[in-house]
Amino acid sequence: MKTERHIDWGTEYPVINWKGYDWQLDAEGHRKIHPYHPNEYYDDTAVRRNSGCIDLIIKDNPAEVSHWNGKTYESRFGRGMLYSVQGTFSYGTYVLKCKFPKGKYVEPAFWLSSDDSWPPEIDIFEGYAGWLGGYNQIPKRRIESNCHFHVYDDELMEAVKEHEDCGGKGCSWGTIKDPFAVNEYKLVWTPDRIDIYYNNKRVRSFTEWEWPDLYVDLEEHPKMHVIINTGLRKEYLDNYKVFDNNPAFCPKFQLVDFTYEPLKSTPLK
Repeated sequence: MKTERHIDWGTEYPVINWKGYDWQLDAEGHRKIHPYHPNEYYDDTAVRRNSGCIDLIIKDNPAEVSHWNGKTYESRFGRGMLYSVQGTFSYGTYVLKCKFPKGKYVEPAFWLSSDDSWPPEIDIFEGYAGWLGGYNQIPKRRIESNCHFHVYDDELMEAVKEHEDCGGKGCSWGTIKDPFAVNEYKLVWTPDRIDIYYNNKRVRSFTEWEWPDLYVDLEEHPKMHVIINTGLRKEYLDNYKVFDNNPAFCPKFQLVDFTYEPLKSTPLK
């Protein structure tokens, strides 16, 4: 592996404007790499404008990448990310129109993360491609929604462990017939309810009375960053040979449109 770049948290990536918002091309605090899967990093050259769209790609682009933890990693795969510079998104409606990437074990995602804490996190979708590059897991598609939150109640903790709806939940087969076409993914977030829609069909709801601890977190930390990224499923990273077999491989996650409409009359804390 030939390393051509050295990157750390002091390396400045450009901030781009898309759909009226400023986006940095790495994670919070200009973190370029996640220590739990260090073989891929956020790469500014993996974000490309394409007419009015943004393409987030994955590329074979080895780099030496340093982290806040003081460690430096030899990382191979660059991946594209948009991370909203504004951390003041909150209640309202979020819509992303996009085409999923096709490629073995790729993982596109559209999510919100708190401005000052983790959790809470709201995942509108996380896509998990399989070994043929598709998202097919009959009768479900591996395009999942999720929420992450602290659990403060012991009884609820037991319910979380046992209740399958608490974690990632795949959408039904018919909801997204062709992930590689333009589809619409929407979050409607209000002070007592979260609804997630795929192509205007509601696929998931979280309510204050069903998930009280989630709403404790959201009420304490209601300001969010919007994050859109692609990557490789971390369980396959260490033995990922696709670029060796096909150097021209370049899975493209195309972002066609993004809109946010805040919920009026609900002040931010």
